[in-house]
Amino acid sequence: MSANIEPEHVANAAKAKALYLAKQSPADLSADWHFAIREARRAVAGAMRASACLTDIASGLQEDCAHSLVFRHLMAPPVSQDQFKLICPHWSKAAENNSQRATVVAAQAAQEAILNRLALLWQNSAIDWRNWIPESDFQ
Repeated sequence: MSANIEPEHVANAAKAKALYLAKQSPADLSADWHFAIREARRAVAGAMRASACLTDIASGLQEDCAHSLVFRHLMAPPVSQDQFKLICPHWSKAAENNSQRATVVAAQAAQEAILNRLALLWQNSAIDWRNWIPESDFQ
């Protein structure tokens, strides 16, 4: 990389920084946060509906592989697309990114990988589900 930075680039970087910092008001940040939360809720609700509340993950992925974003984040710790591809070679990163249907083979393999990870975590008590589920649900 060259150590000679053009004065024009320095000036543009300063302008970009000023614009970025000007958009860091609490109102702007709050709006961004609420948008992110709304989109996350929609994604989770869609994945839960498509998978019949995790009882049929494969069908959810055959409907739309974009649901795998939610399913990957259920794994503790959440796994990236590249990590999930190592765990489940049949799964398609492109199908998730382009909101395509998963093949039957890929959907079944992904379901098995996800459920195996969740079962392992549950058996090893790596997650205390009582922190997520109200105590009254256990009684």
